[in-house]
Order: sequence, then C-alpha cells, then structure tokens
Amino acid sequence: MAISPSFSLEVPVDSRTSSGTTSIAAMKYIASANIPLMNLVRSNFKISISDPKVTGIVIRPFIVEITLTETREEYIATSRISNTFELAATPAQALKSYLRALVDELAWLEKNEKSLSPSIFEELNHLQCYIRIV
Repeated sequence: MAISPSFSLEVPVDSRTSSGTTSIAAMKYIASANIPLMNLVRSNFKISISDPKVTGIVIRPFIVEITLTETREEYIATSRISNTFELAATPAQALKSYLRALVDELAWLEKNEKSLSPSIFEELNHLQCYIRIV
C-alpha cells in the first residue's frame, strides 16, 4: 500500500490555516503531551492502496485526529467520517494507515452495496461524501 507521492512526512495540522504544517518531531512532542493532532486532509488528495485498480480521492476536506493511546506506546487515528480507527507506532504511520483503511472500507462497501444493512448503507453514503474511488 502506498500513499500518493504528494504525501509528505509533514502533514497539515490546523484546519483554520492553509499553510500550517508541523514536523514529525513536533507531532511526537505534542502527542506526548496527550494533545490530539488535528490533521486536515484536503480535497484532491489521492490515497493509493495495495490494489493498483483502487485509488481514493478526497472530494471534501476532513480532519483526522491522532492521539497517543493510554499505554503511551502507540498512536490512534480517527475521524468523524467513519467508525474506522488505526493504531501505529508514530503519528505519520497512524495517519497513513488510517487513510488507507478508509479507502479499503469504501471499496469493500461499494463492492457489497446490495447486501448492506440500512445502517451500514448509511455509513457508505456518509463516506462517499468525503472520498471517491477512482
């Protein structure tokens, strides 16, 4: 799985500014203070996964929140667009894994759309407001 080449190790952290970024070292410092990192994922951001036929593109910006877990050994990435979460050793890894998981989830939901329960179908519709499979 690979995030598109436009992804760098500096990620947006403030939804109120278009140019606010922070380094991984700064992200670790903030996270060690148990302050959530708010990562803005902008429109037109491409997310590639292991399946070369599936790429997600962000069509509506959203925030991914990354926090240090209670054990203080790994980071958890979540957002309001899905119930999905991802754990990883670093904030950047958590963000990458989370974005890939969203695309995997969306691809699976779209593939199985006809057999989804009403509540899961609603989750599909919500996720499609933010990401499109291209």
